[in-house]
Amino acid sequence: MLFKSETAPKTWDGWIYYHEGIYYLYYLISEHFACDGLAVATSQDGVQWQDRGWVLRHSDKMVRYFAFGSVWKDIRFAETMRFLCSYSEWHMEGDKNVQTLLFAWSHDLSQWNKFEEEFAFRIDERYYKRIEPVTQGPWEDPRWDGMCVVPRAEGGYYGYWTATPTDFLGFGFGVSLDGLYWEALEPPQIEWGDTPKMYFIEVGGVQKIEGKYYAMLADYASVNCGMFNFVSDTPSGPFRPSSRNFGLMRNQSKMHAYFARFLDSPDGILVNHHTLAEGQFSEAHYVVYYAPLKKARIIDGTLYFAWWHGNDKLKRREVKLNPSGEQVQFETAQGLLLEGEQTLPGKLMIRNDNETGVGILVNDQGITEIGPINSDWTGFKCEERVDREIAFGGSPRFRLLLNRTMLEFYLNDIFIQCYTMEKESNGIIVFQNVRNMKSWQWE
Repeated sequence: MLFKSETAPKTWDGWIYYHEGIYYLYYLISEHFACDGLAVATSQDGVQWQDRGWVLRHSDKMVRYFAFGSVWKDIRFAETMRFLCSYSEWHMEGDKNVQTLLFAWSHDLSQWNKFEEEFAFRIDERYYKRIEPVTQGPWEDPRWDGMCVVPRAEGGYYGYWTATPTDFLGFGFGVSLDGLYWEALEPPQIEWGDTPKMYFIEVGGVQKIEGKYYAMLADYASVNCGMFNFVSDTPSGPFRPSSRNFGLMRNQSKMHAYFARFLDSPDGILVNHHTLAEGQFSEAHYVVYYAPLKKARIIDGTLYFAWWHGNDKLKRREVKLNPSGEQVQFETAQGLLLEGEQTLPGKLMIRNDNETGVGILVNDQGITEIGPINSDWTGFKCEERVDREIAFGGSPRFRLLLNRTMLEFYLNDIFIQCYTMEKESNGIIVFQNVRNMKSWQWE
């Protein structure tokens, strides 16, 4: 919603690393085929971004897509001044496609140098499948990519990554004493309880917060696509689905946004992810933006995404309300931030034309439904329904961010949902049971 790459027409997952006043947004880039390398954009405030272009390209051995993991410091950083990162490629081993984790290093977080293949971290067949086809989920071949690195109390790092355990649906887990040489460990158990199992698991991020390990696990299946909330008392598990707010970022009608990851920042733990403005990843044409950063907030032991105060920098030019007080008019070429109070139940409608729009309907329990609606408030079709299982009160504050086809909605600073409209707004928003509104636009 805030940043779109100028380097390539197609991009995908992103991961942000913060160092000495600069945010580094690394994102997968597609030039000749889906995900063939890595580019970076930088920002001093986490809101305005400058594209820096390519930083890492695939090798001649790669036969399928390139994937990126995360950035961390060499354990001897004071001596080497060296940052490390993981990435992965699919190589042919005999007649099979096999994915391998590889590593690179940098002194400045912009110029990256590949380690020799002797440093490669290969699938450990004691615990994980290497070539046996997967029978569940959308992927035929076993995975070994997307490493997330977490500091280890005893020194070194724990790693979590997308993998295919031999005996159950799960993900990869391992340890490194120096951040470069890795040992695979038994995959963490998942105690599903009454929660239905996911179709497939990709590791978005794992983070230790307030003494617990929170995992954002992704499901790419079209019937269950999104980011899901898991927690463990120990780094090795078992991990359990969160009893509340399990669906951190759901996509019930189509993929609106995907692949949230954690970020250490001066303001604590933040979350980044990307948003689709047009199309889907499986289609010939799609457009990806990178969304506003969000705060990782723990409420009664449960992880929530919340408004990050750094995004207040979007309040650049105030938009005066219509004298009637019943609608907001804005310039569609610029992004919009709208704030106010909503007496529940309440309604907002982003008009697409004279006849139709997208409705955001919040009932008296704070449960939010989003979908197409007629301009006279009839014919509503719910495409996304979100219950954050938290009390918002009778008159919660709301925030609506809108840019082109993309929107985000918050109640009392709690992130509710991303949604991609079929077409852009005509520059009019109408509402019911809303007061004390202010709005701003940004370029």
